[in-house]
Amino acid sequence: MVITQKIIKLLQGEKVCTLATCKDNEPYLSLMNFTFDEESQRIILSSRRNSKKFENILSNREVSLLIHNDNPGTPLEDIVSVTINGKAYEEDAQRDYYQKLHTTKHNNRHQFIIGDEIAILLVSIDKIHTSDIHDQVTTI
Repeated sequence: MVITQKIIKLLQGEKVCTLATCKDNEPYLSLMNFTFDEESQRIILSSRRNSKKFENILSNREVSLLIHNDNPGTPLEDIVSVTINGKAYEEDAQRDYYQKLHTTKHNNRHQFIIGDEIAILLVSIDKIHTSDIHDQVTTI
């Protein structure tokens, strides 16, 4: 999959997403800090292992993330929302590497990223849907 520069810019510029998980046909939404690692083409998240979202991911790895740049000062024509469908999993082998990337982007949110009870999660990207201010939807 080739991720466009416009989407990469959005993923690098924004810090917060909405994560959708599901277990036993019960959907659940979580507001999350995220980091996009362009090298691996993965989204980095972190979660307490005793949370509902982590329990849901253990049961069903399929997730969806919503990221948008509808921020004060963003020109109307530049506003876009991105929905990413993918699979989430706990990263063990390169935990320190991804944790450092995530901590660097969110340097004032260590309580959500660092700790023995906190899992570093990666989301592999299967599909990306974008929608602009003209309600033009594209999928890659």
